[in-house]
Amino acid sequence: MLLQNLSSQRLLRIESNMSDLRFDPINGQWVAMASDRVQRPNEFQQIMQRKELSRCPFCAGNEEDTPPPILQVPQDPRDKKWIVRVFPNKYPSFSDDNGDKPANPSATFGPYPSHGAAGHQEVIVNSPRHVESMSELTREELFVSFQVYRERVHVLQENQVLEHVMLFKNCRAEAGASLQHIHTQIIGTPNISDDLRLRWERMRNHRDATGVSLLTSILEWEKKSEERMLDVTPNYTTFCPFASRFGYQVWIVPNQEIADFGRINDQQSDELAELCQKYVERFDQCLDMPAYNLLLHLAPREFRGYQHWFVELFPRLTRAAGFEWGTGYWINPFPPEKAAADLRKI
Repeated sequence: MLLQNLSSQRLLRIESNMSDLRFDPINGQWVAMASDRVQRPNEFQQIMQRKELSRCPFCAGNEEDTPPPILQVPQDPRDKKWIVRVFPNKYPSFSDDNGDKPANPSATFGPYPSHGAAGHQEVIVNSPRHVESMSELTREELFVSFQVYRERVHVLQENQVLEHVMLFKNCRAEAGASLQHIHTQIIGTPNISDDLRLRWERMRNHRDATGVSLLTSILEWEKKSEERMLDVTPNYTTFCPFASRFGYQVWIVPNQEIADFGRINDQQSDELAELCQKYVERFDQCLDMPAYNLLLHLAPREFRGYQHWFVELFPRLTRAAGFEWGTGYWINPFPPEKAAADLRKI
């Protein structure tokens, strides 16, 4: 309803220094655009301490340091070189191995419900070379990586035990990466959180009320506004969303409602890979190589058909503090109008 009200209003240009409160209809959160906060004094300097490993477990030649591969794309089968390698996470948050226990035993401890953390977790190493960011991948490594993403998502979504599949990349320590070598993670869980369920219920309600997905409505409105648009390609539209929770947040949305990421064709996969690399490169140039996250948003099993998938990219420029944790409001000191203008200049 809120999105419909926005789309019926006259499209106004929003000044980049304007403070306002915007609602994110996908995540159900209010975001305060507060560009004046960029000028705040800060006497703390972040010092990252990196422990240099004498031996990187993800580099070519050190394959015995990881579990046996689930999938490995060879560069040359004759000498067993590889381009992309997939194996089970050695230190999983969600694990297939539950011994003799039921798959998901439930218990209650006073007022605290408890549930087994069964699931499936994989690591996808995007290059045999010791590089850190998607911007450093060769075209071959990049395209193969996204084709592997497609295949692994398809396999896990076919697993009837898993309710939800999440693919994500954390680049650099501030974004949550524990190892420098570029890699991606994919996690399948047998249930979904309340926040995730509410997000997809909002999407289902929007489709029931309007006949189109919420993401399609957002995409149409952003295209009419133009102010936050970045790219329109044959298969995708890229923009900084109106209610960006983070500075320089970028969404890459399929132009057509593609419900199943695991069934996109090679052209769609390669085009998506190029767009993701392009905007990581622009983050590097515009923001001096920041840490960043890449998220592939996929519908849980029970909500497939109500919303198509999309990719979210954002650099880690600020941290949530007391107000955010205490209220659920997000504060973004980099309005998307300014972010889009900066990214278009590069």
